[in-house]
Amino acid sequence: MNPCTIFVYRTPMRALIIAFLLPIHLAAQPGWRELEFSFLLEHHGVEVPANELRQGNEFSFEVEGERAQPFTYNHSRFSTVEFPASRSDITLHRDTLWLRIRHRHEGVMAIGFPPRRGARTVQRYATENVVVPFAPGRVLVTDLPKQLRVTGVLEGLGIPWQSAAHAELSAHCGGDTVLNVAKGIRPAMDFTLRCRTRLRDGLEQAELVFFTRGGPYRPELEMVVRGNVAGGSWPLDTVPFRATRLVKGGGRPLEPDDAGPRDEVLGIHDQHNWLRISPVNPAPGGSVRFTFQWLGGGERLAVTHALRSLGNDTTELVLTVQRAPFEIDPRPRFQLNAVAHEVPALPPGIYRLRVAYSEEAAWPVPRFPETDGVVMRVGDR
Repeated sequence: MNPCTIFVYRTPMRALIIAFLLPIHLAAQPGWRELEFSFLLEHHGVEVPANELRQGNEFSFEVEGERAQPFTYNHSRFSTVEFPASRSDITLHRDTLWLRIRHRHEGVMAIGFPPRRGARTVQRYATENVVVPFAPGRVLVTDLPKQLRVTGVLEGLGIPWQSAAHAELSAHCGGDTVLNVAKGIRPAMDFTLRCRTRLRDGLEQAELVFFTRGGPYRPELEMVVRGNVAGGSWPLDTVPFRATRLVKGGGRPLEPDDAGPRDEVLGIHDQHNWLRISPVNPAPGGSVRFTFQWLGGGERLAVTHALRSLGNDTTELVLTVQRAPFEIDPRPRFQLNAVAHEVPALPPGIYRLRVAYSEEAAWPVPRFPETDGVVMRVGDR
């Protein structure tokens, strides 16, 4: 056979095979996944429906300078746009990417997506369930809140008709507040609110504050919860209410958050008397403020303290509450009263709290339960 003839026939066949395999090779690039951004757009405080955004009557969208049309998954309220995978995959995202939202009359809002791939680490941040209040100008996606659905059960709230100290709780996250998220007769929670999330230890976290409104028969209480969020949901499971700062790690129950100063309120389950320790984990040389609150009339209380070594770097901190044998400014019973006492700079160590009472039989001191044996750690924790 003539070699030239072989060459003539093999060349077209080889080209045909390459042309057939090239799309398969390109489609098999190593796991590129485009960045998706899902959001609710608000205009003058009103949510713009996803179908209106698809129609493009008032708003138009540009992804990296190219016209884009938002779409939705399963008729969701959230609209979604995609960035080119060749630049937005987390292994390739080394430049700030831009989404521009243009209103027909009011101008352009530009949302920047910072690089997620650094020289040594990968930075993750929320790109789903984000709330976008339209405002011409520039903003980073990391500065926008996301919508979170919080679920769980809050135990230990008491019963409203017993004038419980914290029978009804509300919640806030940043500037967004939801009232009456749980109460004694309805402890189950299922509510949504906007939260700014932050990346900590490689995980997306938010901080939620449960609080009560103070009144003549109840103190103002707060329980601050910091924990990981997954997508647009934040399941808290079953949570006993504690007026302190708590942290919830992956798969772990809520526990006191000693990463920074935190207060704690003791005795709230008694529904009459409370002791607030602020902060319960002071730094070396820092002071601690004890605020005694009680429901009563015109009692006049004074507080002193003493330190007693127990050995093994442990010190007993004794707070003595004394009542004067008379009443001043007599008032109706069950008014909220308070007296504060500050313990100055404490050296590092372990401190065990004990409350003592100095009184006469005719003039008993209000009792503050759940306080004895509480441990405070000053310094290394």
